[in-house]
Amino acid sequence: MVYSVSVRDCNELERKLGAEEALEIPEECKRNSDVIYHVLHYADRLIPSFKELSNEEVRTIADSVAYLMRPDLLKNGNCYGPSPVFEAMGEFIMIGEEENEKPEIHLKNNPDDIVEGWELPRESPYTAIGAELFRCYGATMAWAPSILEKVSKDGAFSVAFPLADLSAYLLNTSDLTDYSYTPEEVNGFHTTLAREMREI
Repeated sequence: MVYSVSVRDCNELERKLGAEEALEIPEECKRNSDVIYHVLHYADRLIPSFKELSNEEVRTIADSVAYLMRPDLLKNGNCYGPSPVFEAMGEFIMIGEEENEKPEIHLKNNPDDIVEGWELPRESPYTAIGAELFRCYGATMAWAPSILEKVSKDGAFSVAFPLADLSAYLLNTSDLTDYSYTPEEVNGFHTTLAREMREI
């Protein structure tokens, strides 16, 4: 049984990725996209073919992952099983006083640790974070076949697993901003979650 995790409707995201259209993510997702984009600068150390992607394609991956992710789960490290939305309903954290101010992005670990063939230790405390990121990368790569084709011929998971490991290791979750979902999004998500739990 797989439970729903994304709060937002992902149909339009899937359509745009498949049609190679520009993504328009909500303003509150843009800081998290910047954080993921920064982490992806190190992806070619683990996946050399990642160098084949343009900056725009890497930004598309970052935008999609930022849109799909649940920052509340990543921050509290509880990314397994059905997860109602509580923390994400808190206030939206505004970053930067001025429009042009770009807050610094901090890496949790040294990117020099990342080499081709490196894997996140499965017993590490990062595995829960990696699980949530894998969900986001897996969907993104599956829905963006033109990007996936440049990176791997072995399917979306062959890229999603190493990207999730890399991101779980380097991502400093304190750099992420929370999302303020609409009541309609939260109610719809909880209705879906309740239905899925009844189906067990």
